[in-house]
Amino acid sequence: MGSQIKPPILVANEYQQWKTRMIQFLNHKNREFMTIIIEGPKTPMITVKGQPATDSSPEIPDRDIPKPVQFYTEKQKDQLKLEEEALIYLTMAIPNDIYNCVDSQSTAKGIWDELARQFEGSEASIQAKQNLCINAYEGFC
Repeated sequence: MGSQIKPPILVANEYQQWKTRMIQFLNHKNREFMTIIIEGPKTPMITVKGQPATDSSPEIPDRDIPKPVQFYTEKQKDQLKLEEEALIYLTMAIPNDIYNCVDSQSTAKGIWDELARQFEGSEASIQAKQNLCINAYEGFC
């Protein structure tokens, strides 16, 4: 079931209940966790200045590259720590048999989205299920 310090454990047939409890647990820990999970990690970038064309080389345009961690500001370090904590809480809440299906994901958003895809289905499959229910209801009437 979970507690204030331990997240609720996902049971395969109870995904919707787990999702609600997990959102409540994460919001209790820190309201930013769900923002991080929904929006995904924000990798700080730096711009590398390009070079103009010369006789022996073509023009190299400006480009953005990921900022090395050692150059992160305190706010960026705090954000990275929150992303890591969200990932830890999610992985703690998933039993091994289910975790094997999402272990290729390296971010909290990736795991959250993959769990939703596996247990809720894609938008098309959700719509198809809704249509089946509506048709069954209309046929019953």
